Amino acid sequence: MPVRSKNTLQVLLSNDTLTLRGSPEESAGCILTGTVILNVVEPLKVKSLRLTFLGTVMVDANDGDSRKELVLTKKQWVFLDPNSATYWLKPNQYKYDFGIVLSGDFPESVYVRHGFVNYKVIAVAERPGLHFNLKAQRVVDIKRAILHPADSWITPHPTMTNWENRLYLSISVPTSSFIIGKDLPFSLMVTPLEPKITIARVKGLLREVVTYTIHDQQAPLTRYYGLSITYLNCPDDQSSEWELHGTLTIPRRASHFCNTGFIRVSHQLLLEHLVIDAKRMSKVVCMVLPVTLQSSIHHELAQSPPSYLDYHELPALEASILPPPYDSSKL
Repeated sequence: MPVRSKNTLQVLLSNDTLTLRGSPEESAGCILTGTVILNVVEPLKVKSLRLTFLGTVMVDANDGDSRKELVLTKKQWVFLDPNSATYWLKPNQYKYDFGIVLSGDFPESVYVRHGFVNYKVIAVAERPGLHFNLKAQRVVDIKRAILHPADSWITPHPTMTNWENRLYLSISVPTSSFIIGKDLPFSLMVTPLEPKITIARVKGLLREVVTYTIHDQQAPLTRYYGLSITYLNCPDDQSSEWELHGTLTIPRRASHFCNTGFIRVSHQLLLEHLVIDAKRMSKVVCMVLPVTLQSSIHHELAQSPPSYLDYHELPALEASILPPPYDSSKL
């Protein structure tokens, strides 16, 4: 049986949540830094010590029929070269700093029902013989904060339609961006263009649209998920212009807007109007208004100035014995 060791391996990150500010075309990128710590309690034989930064994307829009997993990025540091003789480490704490610059076009982390984009760092101390390898892993969350243009706080234009020259409908919202967990208020303005045409009921629906792009397919796959629903009563007198107000709750299970190139998440406010004319004929008239949902973290990041890395927060190398040398050509 392999023998478990009392020795441990850790990965400390200066920040496990990184922020890309701006679109992929305008972002300057970000920096991931940290330290691999090998705590040697009892004498330890090691064949190699390495760290891997790994970014992957998985898309499975057909519940297992078309699962695709791709490696977005892979970077490896070799701290103890496996081509050398076995290393004999005395009890102490050994520290190995690392860092990598991530370009601004990296896809942000996202987890949805049928796919994900994620990043992690994996440290492995390979041991000889029948000994368990020492392993440590940390998830790195990459967020993208879209910089708001100067006119982003102006009330967005309403969505309007003239249905068969019989009914004029207009949907409006107070802002184009809403926070997950809060409410989404909306207004409906109705103007009848012929006598005795009425709306019996209005159904409001907030839905999530997730598009999965698989490169060897001709067209992306799109899935729709209902998030919230409401029904509005219409006034009895609809002979002239009238207005209706409603509210949809944005559930916390909603995903934030993103477009990674592999997974795109967007949202729509959908209103269904049950229209009845003078002949008592009925028809459902639908209108769709795109809206943007943000997590509270994304909302704060979009409004706050960038923070800068404080290297003093990293563990000091002087606090421990220097590690065995490693070949920088392996970086």
